[in-house]
Amino acid sequence: MRRWGVALLLVGATFLVPRNAAGQLFGQWSWDALLGLQQRSFLTEIEGRALTDYTERSFRLNLGMNGFIIHPAIARFRLGLDGLLSNYSGTTAPDNNRLGFRVQLALLPFGLYPSHFFLSHSRYGYVLNSDDPLATTGLADATTSWGARVRFRGGIFRGLSASTQRTDTSFIDPKVRDEAFIHQYLDWSGSSARINHHYRLERQYRRYGRTRYTTDDYTLTVDEHGLLSDSWRWDLSGIGFHRSFDYEDTSNTVDTARLRSRFVYTTPRSDLVDLSYTGGLSRNAERTTTTNTVAARYVWHAVSAVQVIPTASYTLQQGGDTTVKAPTAGVSVSWNRAGEGYDLSLNGGLSSSRIDTSWDGGSQRTTVVAWSAGGTLGTGSEERLRAELDLAVAHNELRTVGDALVELPDLGTEYERVGIHDGARARVTLRRRFRRWHLSTYLEHRRRKQESFQIVPVTVDSDILDVTLTGPRVGCTIDAGKTTGRSEIRQNVRFFAASVHWAPLRFLTLRVNYNDNVSEVSQGPDVDRRRIEGTAQLHFGRYALLAQLWDQTETVEGSRRRTRGALLAVTARFAGWLPFVSAPQRRGTIR
Repeated sequence: MRRWGVALLLVGATFLVPRNAAGQLFGQWSWDALLGLQQRSFLTEIEGRALTDYTERSFRLNLGMNGFIIHPAIARFRLGLDGLLSNYSGTTAPDNNRLGFRVQLALLPFGLYPSHFFLSHSRYGYVLNSDDPLATTGLADATTSWGARVRFRGGIFRGLSASTQRTDTSFIDPKVRDEAFIHQYLDWSGSSARINHHYRLERQYRRYGRTRYTTDDYTLTVDEHGLLSDSWRWDLSGIGFHRSFDYEDTSNTVDTARLRSRFVYTTPRSDLVDLSYTGGLSRNAERTTTTNTVAARYVWHAVSAVQVIPTASYTLQQGGDTTVKAPTAGVSVSWNRAGEGYDLSLNGGLSSSRIDTSWDGGSQRTTVVAWSAGGTLGTGSEERLRAELDLAVAHNELRTVGDALVELPDLGTEYERVGIHDGARARVTLRRRFRRWHLSTYLEHRRRKQESFQIVPVTVDSDILDVTLTGPRVGCTIDAGKTTGRSEIRQNVRFFAASVHWAPLRFLTLRVNYNDNVSEVSQGPDVDRRRIEGTAQLHFGRYALLAQLWDQTETVEGSRRRTRGALLAVTARFAGWLPFVSAPQRRGTIR
């Protein structure tokens, strides 16, 4: 109890400290500190019987100093010291403390090559309540993080940014290997003539300790956009992803890539010639699938409100011992009209595809006629009521590798190949603005039916409702939806979320959140999770008070688990000046 008495004295001493001071850019050093007390209580029940009931109390102290070397434009630094004491009652979890430091250095922050470096280290200590060797399982011993970032504002590498960051965590149990997280990237943005360029290569490496699981991800992003001449425009975008992962004695790799390139020519009478290429790659240990599609479109402005768009494309896909060729030709028409108080848009299309599929030992030829139709009707304005109705339907549209089908846990993972799908969508949107209040809501229904060579058809239905209301110091959002997938297996995912926040006073904010998620999948248990949470935040000068209550219920295959908790935290922030100035002065004025 002695250390908690010292903690209370430190918090009380904050009343003697002057009001907050903010650092400046003219060379004067400053200091800052944060003191915090927190208490969390947990009660967990299974089928109405209490499983755990404990309380966690913690005291936090952060100290920091901000300074400069020679001049603010040459170098600036920050030194920080962090401490945390935690005490548990009603549980076997050990009391612990954490002590760490952090160093940050910025060189030439306003120069052509600004650089930033940081190093932090934290060490943990525990008071074990038993001699059980399992009591130390999963307890961290130390954490070390370091990183660097540099940006080139001039020279031959102008526009280039490079960063590396690594965090290592060691554990008390020698049988648990160290965990590591690495994040690195190279990012370059620039322009030449009329073309804007952007390239980014990013790496994320994760090594987990207790699970013996390791992932190493590389992502490459490419963007080229701009005018080749007064009549030609070029747009290119691509993304490639490589993941290698190891678990115990097994390892695997997954590669996906997508590339889109378009050349658009504007004729003297404002018609458009659109030439495009789309490429896709999907590769794992069992199968490699590639897709290449070239397409041409001509956008003809027949009359002021009518556009006629003939199209032609050719798709070639190869995967394993299967090859798919699909030439397509079609035409679409769109019509737009705006009148007093309304606007209307209609569109439709018709195309024909010949799909030739060949594999070892056989072949198949299919002729597919596809059509699509849709329209949008909007009436009114937001000052009164803006209403929009959007309808769309499509039949036998081609789908190529890399296009996502649905985010259900099991469905859609093997559908990265040429196929056809039917789709339908209906959406109603309402918007209203009155004075400082704004209301926006929409209701949408989607249906997609996917068919592909040697794959069982899949039908997916999705319904989404979104309501947003904002006003002076008040906000409310409601999100609800349901997704149902049907094939050889049937899966349902339902969600409902509501959030209300209210700031009755400038220094007081109240918030209530409710979430309900239900998942019924074939390769896992049926799960129903519900959580309601209430939060109150009070800010007064340097002091902040946070109070939170939550109640969470999780039902898995009929087994009900309930967790209730409460959080109360008080923090005090303060700062001041130090009698050091790192800048030239003349007659008492910092230059």
